[in-house]
Amino acid sequence: MYIATIHKDEDTAYSVGFPDVMGCISYGDNYEEAQANAAEALSLHLNAMLEHGEPLPVPRALDELQVAAKTDEVIAGLLEGAVCVGIPYLADLAKTTRIEIEVDAGLLAAVDSYAQSYNISRAALFSSAVREKISFV
Repeated sequence: MYIATIHKDEDTAYSVGFPDVMGCISYGDNYEEAQANAAEALSLHLNAMLEHGEPLPVPRALDELQVAAKTDEVIAGLLEGAVCVGIPYLADLAKTTRIEIEVDAGLLAAVDSYAQSYNISRAALFSSAVREKISFV
């Protein structure tokens, strides 16, 4: 989970930065859009780092960033006046893993009906729903 800083100045969009992922920025016309765009920007940025063989930055907790801000002006500037929110990084590993889960029979019937009506698999629906729930998009 990476900490995103969300700023809103008068007459501007919401801007988003990541103290642990310098150069990863995003914007949104409202808070919810900024949060969703931040999740997408983080994913794209970190995936690009992996593709180039770069190590991923280690995410720090908010209290660690606050301590770092005492000696790092850039981090201090990102944290100042910001709403801070944790954004998960969902790595796309391009491989699947079989799992066994238990769900209510009625929920499973609804899942199967929905999946069938959209011509997708049960697994694809579960994956899509979980990705959407976790990543704000």
